[in-house]
Amino acid sequence: MGLAVYAGSLLLAPLLRGESPVDWVNSAAARSQAQTALTVASILCGLILILFVQPHGELISSWREVEWKHAALALVLLIALLVICTVPALSEMFELQRLSLADLVVLAGWPRCGRFC
Repeated sequence: MGLAVYAGSLLLAPLLRGESPVDWVNSAAARSQAQTALTVASILCGLILILFVQPHGELISSWREVEWKHAALALVLLIALLVICTVPALSEMFELQRLSLADLVVLAGWPRCGRFC
């Protein structure tokens, strides 16, 4: 997953913007933006895992059995991530770059690619 997001951000994002991937990969800004995309993808995976945490080893058989406390925690943390990504002072503190539309397309597409790997 991580390699797909990182490589997708480095290689596919410039192609979607109509730029040359060779020039883009060699820049420090590209690597920083790819690291930000990887960080956001990893956080989103962690937030999804929160939904499946169950006390005392109980099994989840459907989405209806997800506890509302876990869903509320994941939602609050997602909102916190969005605030951190949109407020410039906070994103500078965490060294996150602003993601382009092409990076968001890569982030939205990696779960669909994961089915086939």
